[in-house]
Amino acid sequence: MILQTLPQRPSSGFLTSKILAHLGGWICGGVVLCWVALQAGPRTGTAVVHVTEPNVAVNIGGQMFQVGETIHMPLVCDLPAGAHRLTMTRGATVLYAENFSIEGGEEHVLTTWKPPAEGASRAVNRIPWFEGSARGGQFPSPSTVGTPWPSEANSHQ
Repeated sequence: MILQTLPQRPSSGFLTSKILAHLGGWICGGVVLCWVALQAGPRTGTAVVHVTEPNVAVNIGGQMFQVGETIHMPLVCDLPAGAHRLTMTRGATVLYAENFSIEGGEEHVLTTWKPPAEGASRAVNRIPWFEGSARGGQFPSPSTVGTPWPSEANSHQ
């Protein structure tokens, strides 16, 4: 007698384990791919610092720069992503200090400045055309800048 063997239907536990194995593989692959994508970007950023005081030392994230009389060129340096400190000193006196953070691939523009001394009077802008907003927004044409307003010309006579 010939035994006929029929293919047996796999049990539901077998199918479930196969599906879970494939699903687990896809999830692990996705996690690894996301991690690689996050690590693939640039790891440094650029700090551009404008210095407004002559004869100072500027420390940008641990990199020292000496600035002489010429303050017109900004300081440019590459820094690793993360938190950094910017300081401007003259001798032992700290004139300016600021904490900043930079991301990979980012360009961060900073300006160092010396705050006015305590008790110093604030400068008042005496340019006639700048004060035009107080006169109803009337601004003179460029050819009349520096000449008195018509109302001022009559009041000085």
